Order: sequence, then C-alpha cells, then structure tokens
Amino acid sequence: MKESHGTKKLIERMAKDSKLPKSIMKEVMACFVDAVKAEIEEGYSVRINGLCTIQIHDRKAFKRYVPTLNAEVDLPAQKVLKFKQLKSLKESVSKLNEND
Repeated sequence: MKESHGTKKLIERMAKDSKLPKSIMKEVMACFVDAVKAEIEEGYSVRINGLCTIQIHDRKAFKRYVPTLNAEVDLPAQKVLKFKQLKSLKESVSKLNEND
C-alpha cells in the first residue's frame, strides 16, 4: 500500500486539477468539512456522490472482554459515525485488486 495522503496533498491535487490557487482550495476544503460536520451534528446523513454516505448510527450497549483487566466490561449505548462506501468507490478498489 502507498503512503497515506492528508488534507495538504488533497488541496494540492485539487488546485492542480482545477487550475485554481491553493489558497482558494484550502478555503473550499475548510468550508466542505464545516458543512459536513454541521449536517451530521443536526442529525442528517451526508451523501457525497461517487464516494460515500456518512451517517450517525445508534450502537447498542454490549460487553467486551478486556485481557488486561481479565474481565468483561459493559460498554454503554452510544452514537457513532457510520461510513458506507458507494458502488463507484467499491468498483475502483476492485480494479486495484485485479491489477495486483
């Protein structure tokens, strides 16, 4: 697997592909992240076409064995983020598997 790329690399790629300055792409990325956060905080799911759906999922309470404590621990119910990849992203990853 190749190294992980962060926001800086994505901004550079977007600026290069769109032929817009990095400073504008940096603002666009910040606005995008803020908008996604706001929608999630308001309880909405966010679908990013060609990439994923992000939504809040209610996880039930459950027990988990913790070896360092040598005991089962009760974990409370909580809200967690659920990331579901869309078909086009799945297909892109499948093509990578075919090339190996």
